Amino acid sequence: MDNICNFCSKEFSNRINLLQHQKTVKSCLKLQGKQEDEANIECVNCKKLLAVRSYKQHKIKCDVIFQKSKQEQEEKNDIYDDLKNKYKILEKQNKKLNIDLSESKSINDKLKIDLSESKSVNDKLKLELAEIKGCFSLLREQNERLHSSSASVTMKLAEKVGTVYE
Repeated sequence: MDNICNFCSKEFSNRINLLQHQKTVKSCLKLQGKQEDEANIECVNCKKLLAVRSYKQHKIKCDVIFQKSKQEQEEKNDIYDDLKNKYKILEKQNKKLNIDLSESKSINDKLKIDLSESKSVNDKLKLELAEIKGCFSLLREQNERLHSSSASVTMKLAEKVGTVYE
């Protein structure tokens, strides 16, 4: 039985277990003057330090997880890019709407001025209409006076004419 560890004097049932022990057990590694990191391997995906014996099994699982994670990240990036593009489109539309709003406000201001001027003209026309109605009323009164005067003159003339021919 030559399966005794030269460093820690522990006995093993076979040579494979002895070698495995010498490569991985921390206390034995210290006695050998090796650092723990020498017996560990860093996973390229998750950066964990793993014993050599568990690295292969871990790597298989970690590769699957890493690929899945990578796909999810790519999908998130695609969604982010889509949202970013939609945001840019909305931003452009917003700028155009702001310009349209500004133009509409300008047109609205002009229409308010036009409305104010139209009201002013309408007020002047109402005053002129009132004056014309007043003049029309005076003319009607004059016409009635003249009509009654003319009727009386006609009656007087008719009396005179009647006296002449009789």
